[in-house]
Amino acid sequence: PLSAEQLMNLSQPFFMDLWKAYAFFVTFSNEHNWKPTLPTSELSFSEANLSPLERWIFSTLQSTLRGLHEALQGCRFHQAVALIEEWVKQLTHIFLPQMHQFFWDAQAPQEANEVFNNLHYLLSALSRIIAPFAPFIAEEIYQNIVRTYDNDAPASVHLASFPTLEPDFEDEELNREIAFILHL
Repeated sequence: PLSAEQLMNLSQPFFMDLWKAYAFFVTFSNEHNWKPTLPTSELSFSEANLSPLERWIFSTLQSTLRGLHEALQGCRFHQAVALIEEWVKQLTHIFLPQMHQFFWDAQAPQEANEVFNNLHYLLSALSRIIAPFAPFIAEEIYQNIVRTYDNDAPASVHLASFPTLEPDFEDEELNREIAFILHL
């Protein structure tokens, strides 16, 4: 069995990455005085206005959700946690650094608003995905980015529904192409 210290050392990078993604969103959305335009129950994303990198992060979210459903139905919790960790790594180490530059360069408020809406969608989904595994941090993220803006949203992340799989947004070819580029 793992000691408490060993367990903490294994989980610390995940929680640091998770908090980095959350802090990134909060920092830039506050700096730009961003507010969501739709209630959380109506959050969605449109593939039409997405950059290839945005399409990729949404596609990998769908792949992750598909894998999570399979892992959780088979009671393979270690596999579910590994899928979540991998997606959070992709979000924080690949997607967010590119978006960071976008926020510094963003000239058009509408473009910045769309990116904030997409990131809000991703983090809202992430808070619901991690809720069974990291209940307190999931609740903190959910309360700040969902409940702050939407009083009609469920009172707790633990009462909110798990994100649904939207297979139309899963693009295996794009996932493979980006994985190839990242491997170079």
